Amino acid sequence: MNSHKETLACNLLGLLAMTLWAPITRSSDNLVLDGLPPISAEAVSTVRHYGSADLTRFVDWSADGRDMIITTRSGETRQLFVLEAPGAEPRQITDYADAVWEASYSPAPERNGMIFIKDQNGDERYQLYYRDMTTGAVTPLTDGQSRNTHVLWANKGDRYAYTTNARNGLNADIFIGYPDRPDELTPLFTEAGAWVALDWDDHDQRLLVMDVISATRSRMYVLDLRNNRINRINRYGGPALYTTGRFANNSYSMYLVSDVGEEFAHLYYYRIPRNIGSVRLKPRKMRDVTRHIPWDIKTFDMSPDGHWLAYIVNDDGIDRIGLYRTSGGKHMRGPELPVARVDGIKFNPDNKRLAITINSAAHGRAIYTFDVDTRELVRWFVSSNTTENSARYVEPELIRYRTFDKDDNGDPRQIPAFIYRPEKVSDPVPVIIYIHGGPESQTQPFFSRSIQTWVNELGAVVIAPNVRGSTGYGRTYTLLDNGFKREDAVKDIGALLDWIAEQKDFDASRVGLYGASYGGYMVLATMARYPDRVCCGVDIAGISNFVTFLNGLAESRKDLRRTEYGDEQDPAMAAYLNRISPTTNAANIRAPLMVVQGLNDPRVPHTEAEQIVRAVRSGGGIVWYVLARDEGHVLRRTSNIDFVDAATLQFFRTWLSGDTRVTQASGLDSTP
Repeated sequence: MNSHKETLACNLLGLLAMTLWAPITRSSDNLVLDGLPPISAEAVSTVRHYGSADLTRFVDWSADGRDMIITTRSGETRQLFVLEAPGAEPRQITDYADAVWEASYSPAPERNGMIFIKDQNGDERYQLYYRDMTTGAVTPLTDGQSRNTHVLWANKGDRYAYTTNARNGLNADIFIGYPDRPDELTPLFTEAGAWVALDWDDHDQRLLVMDVISATRSRMYVLDLRNNRINRINRYGGPALYTTGRFANNSYSMYLVSDVGEEFAHLYYYRIPRNIGSVRLKPRKMRDVTRHIPWDIKTFDMSPDGHWLAYIVNDDGIDRIGLYRTSGGKHMRGPELPVARVDGIKFNPDNKRLAITINSAAHGRAIYTFDVDTRELVRWFVSSNTTENSARYVEPELIRYRTFDKDDNGDPRQIPAFIYRPEKVSDPVPVIIYIHGGPESQTQPFFSRSIQTWVNELGAVVIAPNVRGSTGYGRTYTLLDNGFKREDAVKDIGALLDWIAEQKDFDASRVGLYGASYGGYMVLATMARYPDRVCCGVDIAGISNFVTFLNGLAESRKDLRRTEYGDEQDPAMAAYLNRISPTTNAANIRAPLMVVQGLNDPRVPHTEAEQIVRAVRSGGGIVWYVLARDEGHVLRRTSNIDFVDAATLQFFRTWLSGDTRVTQASGLDSTP
């Protein structure tokens, strides 16, 4: 079908629906709805039928190893619960209007307390709180204004290191805090940079720390607390990304994950020179523990006695777990898992049981333990998404399609993608392209209520590509979209549109787009570059102009993002960024657009959404705009998520299928 006919087909599908409502603006205490029709009760009921927008995850073990601390959704937000045994009823221990994100249990059993982290309305100004697990008393530990993250308890449990920008609002420093003296916060390391504490040595005298330079580059150091000297690990290894590390039990060696000198991140063993801190370090060769694995090691954990390592392998986008016995250097298979993303692992204090959070497209989220001695896999908790609908959940298929250029071997470059297909389809079906954010990220086979709803209710094929710039496919692939190469990623979506047109069971005249954050930019850029090949698009918190985006960021985030997108202070780069930005090309966005934005977003300012809405409408385009006053970069509140998911379903129904029933108000107005 030629592009003119494709555009005509898209427009005709929505024509009848357009005549049944007039775009108006409504608002409630938390949502501003601009240009939306009434959202049907049926749409809300449908998305809820596919489970909740769940965030179940293992967080930590209690100090004695008996209980799990987990997060799962309670009412509007994610909260902390105690799980005392496999299958036990979770006991809620936090109940706030805002989500609780992380928690870390003191390793001292006699203390019986933990630190947890939460922000307000998605502003990402995370604050630390200490909860006495015996009395239930909660004590604020930070100032209420700064950003505080990455809590790391000392082995004795008498103090903790954490990352904070409290000193100047710009640099991320390492401070030391004391749970018994919450007002006594000591700056430990205040060099310019973005610093994170990774591990204490056995004697709580040294810290393994990391300076994050960009999403693809970092440095690792040992900080001696006795003299405040800091020495870089593997300083002769060249630019690399170090992601995590742990001291071995002798404290003069360590395990770490890095892509130094390699395309993929490996797990390494490194002996620290005994003269560290007194003379210039000589090059030390790191021993590659996972040299036999041709994929990224995402992270690892070490048993408290140092005898076991468990690591997560990102095997072509699908996670699996490996085990390594440090005495003898023997690798062993981990547990047999479904096709899934593994969202975290941690050894129990008993040195045997490994807690695992599994996030599976076809099975939802669940928390297990795996015993490294008996190899017994025990399910502790299953998320609410494992419902009667789980039989309808679709597991994705991994494919690759050819794009416009060649790889380093001179062969046509292949783009990996996960594809979700509806069952029992006879006619060509509509397609929704799901584009991940980042861009230094990756779509994996995780549970998405939205994807499962679109496949089952719209009969749509959902394709989730990992275009150039994604992680998981080597360092070179991740860097392919940097700076002046930004539009090459958009051309990867153009190549996917070509591939879709070649598939007999896909309807190339009915293609929709969906993306959040950087994925939102990709939606806008694709709609502008290929206006006759896309029916509609949904942009969640996307960048609409790179120059205004970079100018609007907090100073602490600008350099990090300039590494990826380019420095707007350079005239040539500024001209390029302006030229490719969606606001510059908004006249080409002729297909209907839905934009969703959180007012308190610190990553992509809400002005990015507002300016693309104005620009598209000024050219006569149709825009549904949702502004959430009580959200940040990611929607977290149940009612907001339910409404936006229902509105998105209705949007796709209208513009991909011309389904007129969704415009009939049935008890639910646009204001939830």
